[in-house]
Amino acid sequence: MDTNLEESKILFTAGDGTAENPFIISDREGLEAVSDNLSAHYKLGADIDLLGEAFTPIGTSSLYFTGSLDGDGHVLRGLKVSAAG
Repeated sequence: MDTNLEESKILFTAGDGTAENPFIISDREGLEAVSDNLSAHYKLGADIDLLGEAFTPIGTSSLYFTGSLDGDGHVLRGLKVSAAG
């Protein structure tokens, strides 16, 4: 199994990444860990304030995010995307 995925599971409060049981993201670290598995399914478990700090986009122009992200009524505040080029 992918070591990065195993390590990233620690950052999610619940779920297994399937559409039926998405990983629950409750903080910035969990949101950043989405880049470890671009095809998994995710749901926000809380509002997340990114404090206007630079956030590296998830995925790249050649490695796309193909999973899903359900906000479940929560919001991402202070999102400032930082990307090269």
